[in-house]
Amino acid sequence: MSKPPAKPGDIQPEDIEAYLKWHAKVNSYWTDSLHALTGQYDSLMNKDGRVPKSARIALRSQIDELRPWRNALCRGAWHGLEADGSGNLCHFYGKGRQVMRFQSKVTIKELAGLRTKIFDAVIRVAETSSAAGANSALAAVLPRKFEPRNAPPDQE
Repeated sequence: MSKPPAKPGDIQPEDIEAYLKWHAKVNSYWTDSLHALTGQYDSLMNKDGRVPKSARIALRSQIDELRPWRNALCRGAWHGLEADGSGNLCHFYGKGRQVMRFQSKVTIKELAGLRTKIFDAVIRVAETSSAAGANSALAAVLPRKFEPRNAPPDQE
């Protein structure tokens, strides 16, 4: 994330416009879609250059793989649970000009694996942010020793 053009208490009249633009950009990070945020993050990492290109490409690929799951889990609807613990998740999304249906049956094993992938992606974002000079709290708060080990939720 970029630094503000001035500290709020030090803003001079000539700083107001630049500060308001910066503030609007920061606020957009809270509401932009994951696709837009991934693009912005990728662009910032490309400009910085301290994170190797291979690491940036791998992280972008990882987030792109998780995006449909995030959208389905946030916007979809669960319809019943099966005896084996799986659930039916109904979600439709656009791909180009076609309406696609997300897979319907989701197992507990898939959700546990998904949780691990999401956690890994969060850690990688924190690590790359730290390598690029951002003061990331995640790098300090979520060290790898707390990473899930693919254990089913009831056995952790």
